[in-house]
Amino acid sequence: MTDEKQAELVITDDSSKQPDKETTALAPVGTQDMGHLMELALTQDKAEGLKTLMEINERLQDRAAAQEFASALSAFQEACPDITKAATANIPTKGGGSYSYKYAPLDHIIKTIRPVLVRYGLSFYWDSSIIERQMVCTCYLKHVNGHAESASFSCPTESSSAMSAQQKNASALTFAQRKSLEQVTGLTPTDADTDGAPMGVITAKQAADLECMITETGSNYGRFMKVYGITDISELPESCYKGAVSMLDAKRRKS
Repeated sequence: MTDEKQAELVITDDSSKQPDKETTALAPVGTQDMGHLMELALTQDKAEGLKTLMEINERLQDRAAAQEFASALSAFQEACPDITKAATANIPTKGGGSYSYKYAPLDHIIKTIRPVLVRYGLSFYWDSSIIERQMVCTCYLKHVNGHAESASFSCPTESSSAMSAQQKNASALTFAQRKSLEQVTGLTPTDADTDGAPMGVITAKQAADLECMITETGSNYGRFMKVYGITDISELPESCYKGAVSMLDAKRRKS
């Protein structure tokens, strides 16, 4: 048998074998190997084979990019300094009072993490929109190899504060940007996070629930405020919330 015939048989036998799916999906393909296989596929006019080959190569590249991203993120989280809650927000209420809470400002977070992100080839950006009075913000964390991950956070644009509509939107955007950035990077500011709820007073949802109960039971809003020594429902101390609910619930059962 001539050398040409032997070579032809080898090529025919190899091409007739069905490749193991797991091996095909996991085996790395080098640039030179891919070039050789693509040249062979073109020479033999195997369009479908070439298409499959390119799809496999694309999947392998995506997997490698995801692995590099995960490695960079892990290194970033290990090297990143603690983010401290260095500011206190004072929020005025419609009733003339105010409440406050501690938080890590957005500019403080960025100043802390950006140098470390750059060191490991990572960057971030946001996309936001207002949907049904909710500020929806998505933060994208991207690696230099092209792989990216995202995290979204929504925040109500309405609140009991005395801010203007523009100020409320800006405040909601900043808050959503801050929380989505924390989520996508896997970071948590030091000290207990209140998620935007004022320290020592009820949340906006709890205030809304109480207002509904006051209306349902026909209670006097002003008298309720006087009982707890407040001028706005949002100023109710958190420690008084359960008692207020129990009192209104008891009145609702009697009616």
